[in-house]
Amino acid sequence: MTATARISVEIELGWGFHDKKPPSAVAELSDDGSAERAALRWLLDLCDEFGIPITFNMVGHLLLDSCDGDHDGPHPDDWFDRDPGTDADTDPLFYAPEMAEWIRDAEVDHELCTHTFSHVLCDEVSDAVLNWELDRVAELHTEDVVSLVPPRHRKPPSDLLQRHSIGVLRLPVDERPPSNPLGRYLWTLTRNNPLDEPTTVNGVVETYISPVMTLSAPYLSRGVSAPHPAYRLLPEAIRQRRHEGFLKSGLDAAIRTESGVHYWTHLYNIAHRAQRQPLRRFMMQLGRNEGITTDRMADLTR
Repeated sequence: MTATARISVEIELGWGFHDKKPPSAVAELSDDGSAERAALRWLLDLCDEFGIPITFNMVGHLLLDSCDGDHDGPHPDDWFDRDPGTDADTDPLFYAPEMAEWIRDAEVDHELCTHTFSHVLCDEVSDAVLNWELDRVAELHTEDVVSLVPPRHRKPPSDLLQRHSIGVLRLPVDERPPSNPLGRYLWTLTRNNPLDEPTTVNGVVETYISPVMTLSAPYLSRGVSAPHPAYRLLPEAIRQRRHEGFLKSGLDAAIRTESGVHYWTHLYNIAHRAQRQPLRRFMMQLGRNEGITTDRMADLTR
């Protein structure tokens, strides 16, 4: 049996935080989405260079080039309050159809799956809201959507997913970092990536990740911003080598056990230059296909 690696990247821009605060108050994001767009270009070029397919899960509203802010859905009245109701030129953190085109036009056959239409929390909304969200996503995508990455790891009902022909779901393993600051600091620097052994549950294939991002490292950056000062006590080169070792150890464990490993991040978390060197070396190793193959979430339905 050959080991398998999967990579999934969440593209949310302003929608990832819209129920909490405006984009201007989010330290992880650039002001205009330019850093995140540059990061996507860089990542797609890297994938083309080494032949690595990725599952990109994108908030559906980003596929629009404009809207009036009124979506006439069964959501709570204030759900779309931060939708600017403008266009991609005016508010590039809420509209990004060109990013989907870049993914579709890449040399490598990536998967463009969904992160719902407006970043709803699937275990808190009604079936009517989730049905509306997935119907809207299906209208906007040019190809069938078979995979879902639920925002903030909130699991939706399996029967509802099957009604929308969603066959693959990404979920976190039951692993939580320590709640105290020192324990979390040490855990972040010493943890291992959990193995991914996809399982079919109620007709939907579940692929498993750490609840904390693994493709990027919080000790290298906080989105486009510098990491917490406690991490900066360590030289950046040492932190980069640590992340390279972490990425490689996941591959080694999957090869050794003939199983899988699933890496993930948000796009904004690889927008900082400090993330680039470890990620490039990881993709180079993965591209060699030495004892491990790379597939997309959609491939789990085959």
